Amino acid sequence: MYYLQGDYEKIDVLVEPHLDVVDIAPEMLEFYAFSKFKDGHERTAIDMLKKAKKLGISKKSLQRIIRDPEKTDEFNARLSASGEIN
Repeated sequence: MYYLQGDYEKIDVLVEPHLDVVDIAPEMLEFYAFSKFKDGHERTAIDMLKKAKKLGISKKSLQRIIRDPEKTDEFNARLSASGEIN
């Protein structure tokens, strides 16, 4: 929801305390990566994207969260500089 509202600071506040949790949802890492990329922290964004991919992130799982195919494609396109989700 914070992504759709453009409230990236709340994404950071929500996710940062849980970055080292073993069972963190890969979608949370993906939104965090997006937030970091928007803030100009490309290295962190790439690292989080890699971690999300290792945990099994997929376009389909991301679409279940965003609930809009066009917005999911837009999200993926915005992160394409850090690596695309399949």
